Amino acid sequence: MKPKKETLSEFPISSTKIVYGSRRKVREKILQILVAHLVSNTDAQFLYNHIFKREFNTEEDEVTSTRQDTDIVPIYSDEEMLNRNSDSLIKWPPRYIEFATELLNFSLKNHDFIVEQIKSVSENWDFDRISPIDKVIIIIASVEMLCFPDIPIKATINEAVELAKIYSTDKSYLFTNGIIEKLKNIFLEQNLIIKSERGNK
Repeated sequence: MKPKKETLSEFPISSTKIVYGSRRKVREKILQILVAHLVSNTDAQFLYNHIFKREFNTEEDEVTSTRQDTDIVPIYSDEEMLNRNSDSLIKWPPRYIEFATELLNFSLKNHDFIVEQIKSVSENWDFDRISPIDKVIIIIASVEMLCFPDIPIKATINEAVELAKIYSTDKSYLFTNGIIEKLKNIFLEQNLIIKSERGNK
């Protein structure tokens, strides 16, 4: 009797490995959502469902609800489906889901105000020349300083610098750090930053 041939998944790690969510992972996902929203004008809630919650709306889903014929073509190719399924699942504790929702909503709500502040402190830089990634990193950091009393300012700035190092160009972290520091000083002067005891540590 021949031994059974072992079948391997295309992505064996993805079916067994679970990554646990963290604040940094939330920031990374919100960065992706806001950059996509900024450059494509795609609805932010749709992007949130797609990128953070991993709810994928395929053409097959849409067509099945409106048509009865069998000639349905998925929006994803086989290769794209494999890439989609290769991501390790992220298990999000409720507190991080809440953080993600608030960070996204506050970023959208305060976008125009923060953009005006960025323009006021970015000397020698045309705002339109700032990359979308750098803009969003600065917006996220500003929102954390203004709207999250439990997050220390130092932690916010450190996380923004790390995001810039990972996702932006080689020296972008220096630029984003400089702008965030200037915004921090303006917000403090205007008494817009109010931190809890925990946030002051």
